[in-house]
Amino acid sequence: MSQYHLAQSLYAYDGQRKYLTEVERRRFLEAAEAAEGKVRTLCLTLAYTGCRISEALNLTANDVQPSSALIAIRCLKKRGKLVVREVPVPTVLLEALEAVHHLEQQGTSPDTPSPLWPWRRTRAWRLVKDVMEAAGINRKRRLQATLLRTGCAG
Repeated sequence: MSQYHLAQSLYAYDGQRKYLTEVERRRFLEAAEAAEGKVRTLCLTLAYTGCRISEALNLTANDVQPSSALIAIRCLKKRGKLVVREVPVPTVLLEALEAVHHLEQQGTSPDTPSPLWPWRRTRAWRLVKDVMEAAGINRKRRLQATLLRTGCAG
């Protein structure tokens, strides 16, 4: 792949970056750390895994594998095929998920596991956008969840 093509894919047709810069990403993570429990864990999950917001909202306690430092993410854009990505995540995310969602207790429940976050996509995106704004991430174009989709390996 040529450097031109790679650089071109980092930018939208209007010249705006499609993804956060390293400085913006750091500010987003700092703002996420200051957010309330479930908002914090959702933002950290998006930032560290690069998953889509709807993929994050489908995660359950069973998808988090602390002993392997992985999160198993079911891909939602594979047209009916079951595709699971196992994404390595940092300890800081695993500790936050355990502290807020009590994964160990949920994982031993005989019931069907419930999603980690209670929100629908629109509400969740509004909460993530609030964290982006708190981080001072201002874009001429509107803020979009895809800004968090690259540079996800903390």
